[in-house]
Amino acid sequence: MESNVVDSYTKYEPCKVIGISGPSASGKTTLAERLQQELPKSAILSLDRYTIPRNVTIFHHPNDSNTVYQNWETVETHDFDLLLEDVIKLKQSGEYSYLIVEGFLLFADSILIPHFDVLIFFDFEDWKELAKRRVKRSYGFTMDMYEHLVWPYYLQYKPTQISNVRQHLQQLQQISKFLLLQCDFMDSSSQYTHLKQHIVRVLSCS
Repeated sequence: MESNVVDSYTKYEPCKVIGISGPSASGKTTLAERLQQELPKSAILSLDRYTIPRNVTIFHHPNDSNTVYQNWETVETHDFDLLLEDVIKLKQSGEYSYLIVEGFLLFADSILIPHFDVLIFFDFEDWKELAKRRVKRSYGFTMDMYEHLVWPYYLQYKPTQISNVRQHLQQLQQISKFLLLQCDFMDSSSQYTHLKQHIVRVLSCS
């Protein structure tokens, strides 16, 4: 069964684009890397590589005037136009059958949305487990930074991201392309398999 699912990826041409968004440490990169291992002729683009350092602002801690953080959590600190250029360039290059684009603000700017064949959004209600993951992987990162900086900005942009996706797909009557996930696939191989099969079904109809 598993091999049939993987083999079926090769049927879909031309280049298909999968967009993955959600809060920091929710599994976006992990999912992208797993899919890349199985999807033939695939590449990953990460929004994290399209930052605009000059637009970074200083975030003042709400409970401690002596604590400040650099704020990379805004739309203004990311170059969506350049990312869009690269998506189009790679789609048209003929080198790839699949592009996997991931980023925590990926759907916050609507210019990218029409180029995705599948749109996945990880929706979490509790920040603590995500913060623990981020602390483990990022030297110098703290639970406090996640609670007071990263998580509030995720919540701020979440309605815009979901609305941008739904508005575009409803106009096209293609809302099935949007997977709003309220589960943690990283701790369950069966959930990952189910998600992967769902992606294949959506791609087969696009």
